[in-house]
Amino acid sequence: PSAYKKEPEKAEEYDPSPFAKPQLTTDKSISANESGESWYSYWSIGISDNTYPSELQSIFNVAEDLGINRTELSIDALGFYWPIGNHETINGFVVSGTSDTLSSNGASVSLKTYLYSYSVMHYFGQEPGDGIYLRGDVGLAKGVATFNSSSGSFSGSSEWGNGFLFGIGYGIPVSSGSRVILGFSYTSKTIEDEKYAATMFSIGGLW
Repeated sequence: PSAYKKEPEKAEEYDPSPFAKPQLTTDKSISANESGESWYSYWSIGISDNTYPSELQSIFNVAEDLGINRTELSIDALGFYWPIGNHETINGFVVSGTSDTLSSNGASVSLKTYLYSYSVMHYFGQEPGDGIYLRGDVGLAKGVATFNSSSGSFSGSSEWGNGFLFGIGYGIPVSSGSRVILGFSYTSKTIEDEKYAATMFSIGGLW
């Protein structure tokens, strides 16, 4: 009968050591996209090459020929985006703009145009901010002109218009939750029946 005696089961040993090896899983169904963030913020600064209605364009051209300093900049500010679909596409809103300033002898004239827009970015990498991307914006446009001198400052703004922006660029992840965005874009705005356009190169961040 002892041959049929059942041996007691050995209790599973428990290793209380803090150096016990954790059990690792190899479930590849969890992708980088599924661990993406719930929202993103985008800001950038860059240079621009602006094109204006003929009479205004002539003024800027003549000023440059006379040796007056000209500074052309671009910005993206207050950009907030939310992922859609597989997290490679984000949509939201952003304010993009250009600034064109003539300055000489302590006085300056500045023309700024803004686009307050709905914006979409699609990245071809594993997540937003990774690899090549395309961007499209559409929204409301406005122009602001400012004159500054030792005697004071004066400014005026246009009526509301409309505009769009198309862009292409490359995103470089630099840390968890931070990416450097290099972008090249074209924008066109119609303000008071006149066309204001610009090509822009920018360096920004997506967080």
